[in-house]
Amino acid sequence: WGMDTSGDKNLKELNDRLRASCYIRRLKSEVLKELPPKQRTVVPTELTNRAEYDRAERNLIQWLKETQGREKADAATRAEQLVRIEALKRLAARGKMAAIKEWVENFLDTDQKLVLFGWHQEVVLDLARTFHCDAMYGGTPPEKRQAMVEKFQYDPTVKLIALNIQTGGVGITLTAASNIVFAELG
Repeated sequence: WGMDTSGDKNLKELNDRLRASCYIRRLKSEVLKELPPKQRTVVPTELTNRAEYDRAERNLIQWLKETQGREKADAATRAEQLVRIEALKRLAARGKMAAIKEWVENFLDTDQKLVLFGWHQEVVLDLARTFHCDAMYGGTPPEKRQAMVEKFQYDPTVKLIALNIQTGGVGITLTAASNIVFAELG
């Protein structure tokens, strides 16, 4: 039809050529019209660490000196705004964990499967430890990732999986769950 692919030795090149010439991407709404539209629910929650968050927001460098030492604070002055954003995101995630865990506990009563997404590794690992489920993040070897996915997909006793957004957000099929929690966004 346009290229000879018999006896291919370089599958990566074949994949690249196929993607460049004939892959078609369709939206779920175009293929599975019987599915209802996505429902997104924002669950407002109070930060349990509001005072610490406010202190860091007011004076990040001083907060870093008090909590992580002078060396970290001095290093942060070179890129203070980026460090500020990241530090406040981490504090916000920590402050929401109690509410997230309570929500997940209540959800587990439904006996449905649930995917838990977090941005920071500490959030993903905390959720996995709390709920005794698999955790997938950047340091998870590819063969373990696939085993976790298959366990979640096919084992009816496995109700939860915790994933880093970057690691688990693309190229992984978790269709066994209809519900997702974003504990934090990027």
